[in-house]
Amino acid sequence: MLPLEVPRSMSWDNADYLGRALRIWLRAFRTLVRTRLEAEFGEDWYPSEVEKALGNHLWPDLKKNIDKAPSRTVEESFDPSHIRQILIAKGTRDLFADLFPHRDLLEARLQYVAVVRNTEVAHPRDTELTLEELDEYVGPMIVLLSQAGSSSAVAEIEELQRQAKLSRKSPDASAEAPEVSGRSGAGQDDSEPPWIGWVGEALASTRDTDGWGRVEEVERALLNAHPDFREVIEDAPDGFLDLLRRRPDIFEVTRPSRARREGRPYVRLAADRTVPKEELPDWTPVLLGVVDRAREPRGRLASRVLPKVKNLIPGFDFREYGHSTFPDLVATRSDLFRLTHRGRGKAFITRRS
Repeated sequence: MLPLEVPRSMSWDNADYLGRALRIWLRAFRTLVRTRLEAEFGEDWYPSEVEKALGNHLWPDLKKNIDKAPSRTVEESFDPSHIRQILIAKGTRDLFADLFPHRDLLEARLQYVAVVRNTEVAHPRDTELTLEELDEYVGPMIVLLSQAGSSSAVAEIEELQRQAKLSRKSPDASAEAPEVSGRSGAGQDDSEPPWIGWVGEALASTRDTDGWGRVEEVERALLNAHPDFREVIEDAPDGFLDLLRRRPDIFEVTRPSRARREGRPYVRLAADRTVPKEELPDWTPVLLGVVDRAREPRGRLASRVLPKVKNLIPGFDFREYGHSTFPDLVATRSDLFRLTHRGRGKAFITRRS
């Protein structure tokens, strides 16, 4: 995943090239999917035909992405797993058969791209990605793009590969990472990335008398003024909301009482905190009830408990309590709950007797 902003004095590493290659691939295949579905089904291509193709497994995920970013076009919310399913689903696969006649190969390559996105781009590793791995990961992307007739996208990715090789051979003459262009906000420190000022400008046009602006409206106003910033938002794991939460020193993200009913987050400048922060609901009795209903002797998996707590406390967000993960919040009540960590970072919650 490309970093939020890279100074021009720094070079890209291979993970940056991979993130850029994936965006090129997504741009081409998102366009392909919409063009063919729209040509076949007209206005019914979305949501009707997309929902049929994705089924109960993937449709809720896509719908959530679309609702979270209303300023995007529908296809801009497709990730590789959505594209894969649409291209192989019974009701839509024939629309792409002229490009991809061998279904098994198509499915395998699309699955490979989805895995690369989930394991190497959305959740980058701590160790450096090698040039050989970069070539291996973009290989299926190039094959699929060639079959789809996207020669310009193929050329873009091949140019990225060339730049990566040059960067390794000549570290002092490495490729420069692009900056997000545009002016910064008034009064903004020049050392801050320009998007900080852009958000401030967008917030000024959407906020209420208490300084709060609905996050989706702020995002829409920002992208209307700076459409190129969309790529940076797409790189963040949780979209625009994730960018705001990276800077708690500047932005306060929370859910006022009305937003709790709506289930929509709001943002304001930290400097605009003129009233005490709303008292957050007590989550402990809810979690006690959820854990007490468990029949698993080793405890309940935290990742499965969290959705149940959210259902019982509308708008619940553990980050509002000052913790980066749900288990971290649970650990603050060690008098009531015991956390047990098992393989691959899984945390299980049991009630202390």
